[in-house]
Amino acid sequence: MRVEYRLEDGKLLLDLMDPRAPRRETFTRLSELGAPIELEPTAATVKARAPPEGLGEIEDALALLDGELVPAEGQPPLDQIEDEQPNYEDVRPLAPEDVVDEARGSGEPRRLVKQAIRRLGECALEHPSFEHRVERDQDYLRRALDQLFPEGDEPAEDETDPVKREVSQTLREVPDEHTWRARELLLDLHEVREDEAGERPIASFEQPIEGFQGQLRDYQETGVGFLLGTEFNAILADEMGLGKTVTTIAAVLAADQRALVVCPANVLHNWAAEVRRFTGEEVAMWHGRDVDGPDEARFRITTYTSLSYRDWRDTDADERPLLVLDEAHKIRNPETQRARLVDDLPQQHRVLLTGTPIVNGLADYNELLGQVGGEAWDEQEFAETWLSDPQLLRQEPKVRAKVADLLQEATEHVVLRRRKADVLDDLPPRTVSVTPHPIEGEARKRYDELHEEAETVLAEEASAPEVFARLHAVRQHVLETRLPVLAERIQALRAEGETVVVYSHYRDPLDELEDALGDEARQLTGDTPPKKREAYSQELGDPEGFDVLLAQMEAGGVGLNFTGAQHVLFAHLGWTAATHRQAIDRVHRIGQDEPVQVEFFVSPDTIDERLAQIILRKEQDANLALADDARTLDKAQLAEALLGEAP
Repeated sequence: MRVEYRLEDGKLLLDLMDPRAPRRETFTRLSELGAPIELEPTAATVKARAPPEGLGEIEDALALLDGELVPAEGQPPLDQIEDEQPNYEDVRPLAPEDVVDEARGSGEPRRLVKQAIRRLGECALEHPSFEHRVERDQDYLRRALDQLFPEGDEPAEDETDPVKREVSQTLREVPDEHTWRARELLLDLHEVREDEAGERPIASFEQPIEGFQGQLRDYQETGVGFLLGTEFNAILADEMGLGKTVTTIAAVLAADQRALVVCPANVLHNWAAEVRRFTGEEVAMWHGRDVDGPDEARFRITTYTSLSYRDWRDTDADERPLLVLDEAHKIRNPETQRARLVDDLPQQHRVLLTGTPIVNGLADYNELLGQVGGEAWDEQEFAETWLSDPQLLRQEPKVRAKVADLLQEATEHVVLRRRKADVLDDLPPRTVSVTPHPIEGEARKRYDELHEEAETVLAEEASAPEVFARLHAVRQHVLETRLPVLAERIQALRAEGETVVVYSHYRDPLDELEDALGDEARQLTGDTPPKKREAYSQELGDPEGFDVLLAQMEAGGVGLNFTGAQHVLFAHLGWTAATHRQAIDRVHRIGQDEPVQVEFFVSPDTIDERLAQIILRKEQDANLALADDARTLDKAQLAEALLGEAP
């Protein structure tokens, strides 16, 4: 079952695309399952409306019905709408021109201007899509600071202070025009580090763990000790594929505790299978209004949407003191229903599991830290300082490296993150390559026409959804020209005995590839039921199974293992670097015995190349925190992708 959405007048208009499904009953059922939708009272064919911030709840409700939420043609992807922001002029705390006027009549002009720069950084924290607008206003204020209010009214730095001395050493090779900005940033971060930093607590525990039916790797034992040492108030942010689930299961058994696990609907059965595999115990699954398993089970597993079906506050605080939030980045937006439901849970001991702690900027990280008691982050002081000058961090690598050190020191007592390259000596190598696919002849001519249309739309100051419509048109045209090349490449790999996973954001090309490849291929999309997903995971690469999996990036990027494959093909670039990593990590993870080849198809001198550059640059920005970024594109970056330059 597919439900399409489009943006109209600030609302999502939902339309059921399955002609066999009863529309009114389906939308009513979605509403009962927690989706914040309203039926269109005058529609001849029943449709529904919903607020954009309710996307997560609609997705979860659809998952319970084995459904999929997809954009209508020309509409932006889910993550772009979920983070859609209001008009910049409405949220900007102040106009930079007014600040300069006020500073001229003040006895402390530099302090007022610096304070304004910081307040603008707070605006970027709350509204990441306006970061480029904030940077422009901040640059205006910095130029005014240098030209109108030169230094001289500020006391000289006390270089006998060891912190200031260390900062001065870091700034030795920083250009003069950046020095005062970098100095202020680093001094603020040192102060936060001193307030928050603590040693990473690693508790010892008795081994073997009673009831645990498995063998932990060394780094997983460290993870168990970390969760025990933090008393289950921590973020386990290991890279995908390192076994966060089994580490958490072992820690719960080591503490002889009972836990409530909350996860997305598409990994509910995976969690249950892992608990049974490593403990031999039954689990209690709460899926919508359906209950499966004994209520007294050590592990109760439910979905974010299912939290709305019973009052968990009645008994669970005493019965299950531990709360495990899987794919915790899904509660990064505190305004969504799922985040509010999690906040209402009584458990004081919370473990957050996520391989993607930063999705749209440091504000996401701030929300997750608030769940485990990061006090300085609750006040947002550190995050505001960070976002006050992202351009400086990009321009000055030495400052960036120092800021990264300070951030990690300030959070290592509640955050543990390891990468596969650091802890898995026995993991087979992974090779990434880019295959050029030139566009020529009539296909190139059509591409140029679409490119010109995009220029016209941008020149008219179109909205982000309109820009996305042009972006989709351009990308889909490039992908259409690539399909014969993809099919030929897949057949060549099959002839060599390779098992292949092919990823695409769009569903139509997967349909076409499935028709071309025949019975040896399977397709995994948002419509694929959970049991069939598990079966595909087991059958991929098996002699009695199949050797080509065609997967939508969003559906095939989480909660499943595809270690039966050795080759990953991306039909086109995803929207974010994290999308690629999640997809690759389904194949390159524990249990993989063969080297993994990852292949991207990119068309030179097109949107492909520009989008790759933007993703790589934004990934570098977020490396400051956890070397993991998945920012979606705002309108400025869309323009850069389409036209090769920012507006």
